Amino acid sequence: MKSCKHESWLSLHGEEKFLLHCASTLNDIITGLDKPASKSPSLVVMLGSAAKGTLLTDAFPYSRTCVSSEASHGVTLQLDSATAFSDHPILIAHEDISRRSTALAEPAAAPCHRQTVRGLQWEAGSLTEAFDSLHSRLIRPFTDVVCFFSTGTRDVRHQVERMLPWLEQTRDRESSTTAHPRLLFVASSTEKRSEAAVKSHLVELLRTRSKQNKFDSFSHLSVYVKHTSTQTLTDRIKREVDASRNERVRSRTLLNAVHFDILFRQACDHFVSNEQVPFDMIAASRSHRPVSTHLHTYLSVLFDSVDNMEEIIEFAIPFAAGCFVVDNYAYDVPFFNPLQVFTTHYKSYIDAYGNKVLKPSRHGGNLVLLLRSQLVALTEQHFVERSKMLCPNPRTRLLADFQPWLATRKLYKVCLACMQADPQHKLTCGHVVCEKCFIDMGNSPATDPYLYTLNCCPFCSQISEVTVRVKPATAGLRVLSIDGGGIRAAIPIQFLCALENAIGLDIPIQEHFDLAYGTSSGGLVVLALYGLGMRVDESFHLFSQLAARIFRGRSYFGLGIFTALYALVTSWRHGRFPSSDIEGALAELFGEATMLDLQYVSSIGARVGLPVVDADTLDTCLVTSYNGSTSRYNDQEYANISTYRLLRSDDATSEIRIKDAARCTSAAPWYFTPNKIPGLGTFMDGGLSDNNPCMLAVQELHKIAPELRRADHFVSVGTGISTTRKVAKTGFYPSLLFGNSSLQQTAEHYWSENFNGDKRFALMRQIMAASLPGGIASTKKWLHRFNLPVEGELPNLDDFSAIGSLAEAASSYFTADPAVRDLADAALALTFYFELQPGRMPIYERGSYTCYGTIRCRIPGLSPAFCQLMQKLDCLEATFQIQMQVYDAKEKISRWLDRHGNFGKPVCLRVPSFDDELDIRLRLHKDRIHHISASPMTFRTLIDLQMLEWSALKDMHATPRTTSKKRRRDDSPLQPAKRHCSGMP
Repeated sequence: MKSCKHESWLSLHGEEKFLLHCASTLNDIITGLDKPASKSPSLVVMLGSAAKGTLLTDAFPYSRTCVSSEASHGVTLQLDSATAFSDHPILIAHEDISRRSTALAEPAAAPCHRQTVRGLQWEAGSLTEAFDSLHSRLIRPFTDVVCFFSTGTRDVRHQVERMLPWLEQTRDRESSTTAHPRLLFVASSTEKRSEAAVKSHLVELLRTRSKQNKFDSFSHLSVYVKHTSTQTLTDRIKREVDASRNERVRSRTLLNAVHFDILFRQACDHFVSNEQVPFDMIAASRSHRPVSTHLHTYLSVLFDSVDNMEEIIEFAIPFAAGCFVVDNYAYDVPFFNPLQVFTTHYKSYIDAYGNKVLKPSRHGGNLVLLLRSQLVALTEQHFVERSKMLCPNPRTRLLADFQPWLATRKLYKVCLACMQADPQHKLTCGHVVCEKCFIDMGNSPATDPYLYTLNCCPFCSQISEVTVRVKPATAGLRVLSIDGGGIRAAIPIQFLCALENAIGLDIPIQEHFDLAYGTSSGGLVVLALYGLGMRVDESFHLFSQLAARIFRGRSYFGLGIFTALYALVTSWRHGRFPSSDIEGALAELFGEATMLDLQYVSSIGARVGLPVVDADTLDTCLVTSYNGSTSRYNDQEYANISTYRLLRSDDATSEIRIKDAARCTSAAPWYFTPNKIPGLGTFMDGGLSDNNPCMLAVQELHKIAPELRRADHFVSVGTGISTTRKVAKTGFYPSLLFGNSSLQQTAEHYWSENFNGDKRFALMRQIMAASLPGGIASTKKWLHRFNLPVEGELPNLDDFSAIGSLAEAASSYFTADPAVRDLADAALALTFYFELQPGRMPIYERGSYTCYGTIRCRIPGLSPAFCQLMQKLDCLEATFQIQMQVYDAKEKISRWLDRHGNFGKPVCLRVPSFDDELDIRLRLHKDRIHHISASPMTFRTLIDLQMLEWSALKDMHATPRTTSKKRRRDDSPLQPAKRHCSGMP
């Protein structure tokens, strides 16, 4: 623990408008403690003058330097060195109140502490009133003992004025988590009366001066008179501290050091912005992880799954209450009073559910009414009872207790493992869970720490070998968008083939993209790559065979106008091509598998989406492999401006089959009839509204990862564009119907505008440029549009005979395109990401932060592609450029391996502020430079994504199972000379 002579902590300055100066003294003290999560500090506030006649300098012998310092102003803070290594360290805050009226210059920031300055957003009558409010509203909730030091008989009334703000915080105004600090009046050294007499005099003065008729109790007020006491002042203060600590234990307001520090910083924000509303610790404790705003929906899904009073009482209510307990009392939240926690976080959601009519039992009978008040009372009761049953793994115990009920319930609109998120991953038995719960209950090997396996279902205990790869917390997302275009989808296939060859790794090209969206035939390409797990060249052969099969056309008999008329009517009513052809092909490929059965997608950590159009409402809809939006918290702002709605299943009986989704997204009007998805409606080709699905992909990106400003790279691939600006023929029948009328011109305009993917992409680029710093120039680095220019007219959407020529032209064009090679270099760079050292916050010293971290690779060391990547980078003389400086230029990149064989290059750097951006790039041949994943990113964002402020708490609460599956703190890379990648020269 490093010592520091700068104890300045809080001070107020100004005349009409006051500024709060807050130094990082508290945070630095807490950080310096050994295992702060296991410590429970006590705060002692000493108010008085260091003038002659007070006992202020006798309170804590080790604090004399701070107290007697003439340079001190405002509130100072220091750690009592006698208790520094105990489980209950004492923090000593002191203010010399005699200096409040002095015009003091604003303090200069000490090099060993950070300092923030904020103006009070409320009116304070004077500096004295502002300081009184600082103590009573900001410091008071964290204080165990406050000492008032008197200089003599004449000073008693002044001390009473100082006490009033500490006492006049009634129970109905202040937060329920605020414990009453103990007030200790320290009489002057010349006082001869007994402590009882002095207290009686104080109480009389307090009753006279109080604005209230009476106080609840003066039991928290005591007096120390040195002349009559048998204890030293230090021992007396410690006795008061012990009493206050016991009271906090009984009221469940005792905080460990980490929570103490975090909540105090939040209290500072609250103090600056609000004068009237008391600081609520319970609400603030969940500010970083708020209760889901969709909880009322999840409760409705749960309660609607039962229809009788028996199951509501025995299952739904106690299970919901148990989920609330697991959700709230995680490692990162203090154990506050359960009754108050329920009232603050959950009661309003239960109350909003309303009354419910039920059968008395599962066997029927007369209907009964469960009143809203009964529902709230029962849930509250079970919440309090379940809070007493907390164990090292409360979720596992909760699911085991309710397994008989959970085993038969397969709800797809709520994760039954937490009741806080939409489920995303389907297990073999049919149950579904959200990604966070999958991670918490799954296991991952040290050799591949982001590949999780769940061996058995937590709801029914059936064997369920399901594997899910998750994105590292500090990595970004790579997005692929493919236009629709019938047989012209051969063009994006050839683009992907050229890109895979340019990257040069034995990894399917789809594994270089985390999100993939495709419309119409583009959607079929996405399903071939992600749904069937095909390599890109295999998908081309499949696509060619599929096109020849589904675009065969109908057989008509006879000659003349009647045959043509019959063909026209048949095409108008049933499509130009028989639905049976495409439906039969899709059934052979996908069978009865559903969109949540795409195990390959989960195993590579990807998500796919297919746009469709509701045939009845003409709304744009999205079918996904992840059961809709994965936004964890408040995404109402996205819902209000969303241009589409998500199609989701209610339960296992209404899952969306892959063949239905593929059939709908390719049901182009005139070519195929709309298709019905059971339970959801009838849908058509998504190209009617979003032939280029890039705008849908952007919206989903922000829902999935709202913390990311943009994608790592966003690749949009078109299906050809005519250099003469002509579109494909729409066929004989529309011309016969419309002729050269304005209706035909309107149809042609719609066709040219809606199906011009380049124009849609340009619009998206303009929107993104307006919302990001750097404008259009910055978007060119990560927004990419690829398309094949074709001379003359593009082939018809159903002209499968043109697939070969289109593919040949596209292959030649993209293979020679330097932009494809540049994108391949970027893809190599994006396999790397940076993370700060787990469990270690950056250290502030001498005016800047020292940050330790590691550059890691998405590709695990056990993958054959990893050695290929290392060899390729060594041949390209790859180096990392950190903050515009090249590091270890002479070292081969393949030599940085950790003890598990994974890539790990240690990085240490100093930055003046967490708001600074970390900029890391990969240099190839010294002139081809690309950012690694999620770079640039501010250090504050990195800290938030890794939840480093709570990491000490997580280490304290980690079970052996959890510890074994996480990367240990000593997983630092070995020295270059100690380890080599197998196969390296």
